[in-house]
Amino acid sequence: MESQAAGKHVLVVDDSPFVRKLVCLIVKELGYQVLEAADGVQALSILQFNLPDAIILDVAMPNKGGVETLKELRADFRFRTTPVIMLTAEKGQTTVAEVAALQVRGYILKDQPREMKARLQKFLEGV
Repeated sequence: MESQAAGKHVLVVDDSPFVRKLVCLIVKELGYQVLEAADGVQALSILQFNLPDAIILDVAMPNKGGVETLKELRADFRFRTTPVIMLTAEKGQTTVAEVAALQVRGYILKDQPREMKARLQKFLEGV
């Protein structure tokens, strides 16, 4: 996996410093370089000058949440096909259906940290 990840960047967006640090650590262990943002506003600012190979995006954040951010990304030709993995504590079917319609690569629940590394590795394969 590491040779496949070499030189590739992943943007991790989560308002929780603990969760963001955990996800960044896992992504780095998988061999990717990491960019970080605390919310959708900061993420969109970072994306003005960076084109990551994948984005891991929290659903519920202050200022600009993940679903709103994802809609803006999909409206921008540069990010229409960028793989996006949604990260959330929400298990509601409405949220799952809404993000699925926006062509996400995967959906990871925050309350399953033991499965997080395996799921991230699976979703980032081929990025």
